[in-house]
Order: sequence, then C-alpha cells, then structure tokens
Amino acid sequence: MKKIGIIKEKAYSCEVVDKIKSSICLENEHIVLYGAGIAGEAIYDICKTIGITINAICDTFRAGLFFKNEYTIISPKELINSYKDSIIMICSVGSCNEIHDYLLKMGFCETQIILCPIKHNAFSSIQIIEP
Repeated sequence: MKKIGIIKEKAYSCEVVDKIKSSICLENEHIVLYGAGIAGEAIYDICKTIGITINAICDTFRAGLFFKNEYTIISPKELINSYKDSIIMICSVGSCNEIHDYLLKMGFCETQIILCPIKHNAFSSIQIIEP
C-alpha cells in the first residue's frame, strides 16, 4: 500500500483551501474533479474535509475505482454527456493547461473551469512510503 506523506501537508496549506473555497461560490453546484492522480486525491480529501460535495471524478487515462473506492472514474465522453453544466476543477499540476484547453474544445465555458489549486512546488518533495 502506498502512502502519501508530505503532499497532503502541503496541499492543506491555507492558500490552497482558500483557493478552493473561493472558486466554488454557489452551494448547489455540481462539481467534477478532472484528474484521478495524486493531486486529485489531495484535492478530493480537502473538499471532503471542508464540506464540498464532489459529484464525479473524471480522467483521460485512468479507469476503475477512485481513492478509497468512493467513485467510479468517468471518461471525458461521459463528462460531457452527463455533467455538461457542472463546475470542473482540474486536479493535475503538470497537465493543467492541456486539460483546460481540452475542456474548452469539448464545449465547457471558461466560467465552468477551475484551474488546479495546487502549485507545482507542492509536489517537489513527494514521499511515497511502501510497507
């Protein structure tokens, strides 16, 4: 089992939490996280902790169950078919711009897209601990 150490500590900085809170201004918005990797897990955990409900997790390259088996990862096709009016929070540090452009090409509006709230330097000292 892999364990995320330093990432969550840095992801929980006040700046990141404030950025997430200020990005989601309406209470009943449907929110989808785009990215099922380490950043997606950290952002999901923050959202859950501060009471923001996530409606789906989308990823271009991953399928199956997401983080603690709470969600089935949906494809971009299902995202546009089932969540076209949702707010999409990008959860990828390295591919943020690519995903942003892809979402615009898929037909999402700029106002529906939230860029990744975690900065690249939050991942500069990743610790993965294997038992």
